[in-house]
Amino acid sequence: MIGGEYGAALLVDYALRREAAKGAPIQIVYPAEGAILVPTPIGVLKSSKNKALAQAFVRFLYSPAAQANFSRLSYVPVMPDAPRPAGVPASVPTLPSAAAYIAANKAEIGQRFSALFDLK
Repeated sequence: MIGGEYGAALLVDYALRREAAKGAPIQIVYPAEGAILVPTPIGVLKSSKNKALAQAFVRFLYSPAAQANFSRLSYVPVMPDAPRPAGVPASVPTLPSAAAYIAANKAEIGQRFSALFDLK
């Protein structure tokens, strides 16, 4: 439970909105410099045993009904016309993504990670 013991915390915002709705003594403040965007991609594996069903499920997740449900669960939907959860501003500044850098340097990053954590 979030009881207000700390002056600040770094958490995903949907969890904080849920706790605030339960009465936790917290307030969400997005940094002016930008929040960290945590993408949650979905896809269908090439090895899927039922690709048609998996693809139908992915299409459903982008439907107005599913996006509205994400909002009810305090997640920010990805579709621009979907309702936003209570308390989420119309626009939240985000820090620039490093996705392009990571993709371009994947091998080097993997090797460095393995070396740092003594992985083989």
